Amino acid sequence: MSEDIIAVDDDLEGDLRFELLGSFPATEYFSIEESGPQIGNTQRLRVYITRSLTTDPLENDVYLVNITVCCRFHKFIEINVLVVLL
Repeated sequence: MSEDIIAVDDDLEGDLRFELLGSFPATEYFSIEESGPQIGNTQRLRVYITRSLTTDPLENDVYLVNITVCCRFHKFIEINVLVVLL
């Protein structure tokens, strides 16, 4: 499973940088990667599962994945991704 997210830098100054911060235990099970080159002011990210959620000892049904986005000239923007298992 993966989900694409699009981040946009309105001022076109500097490259976008990303960090997955998530709430425990989300950081143990999810990761992010750039899915393609930055085009103009837009960068596509992919959030994906890195290990089986069945190994979660807390047996969570909901995970909060926080992605912090910044460029070298501006403060952070936070993107929250709520993952709900059905």
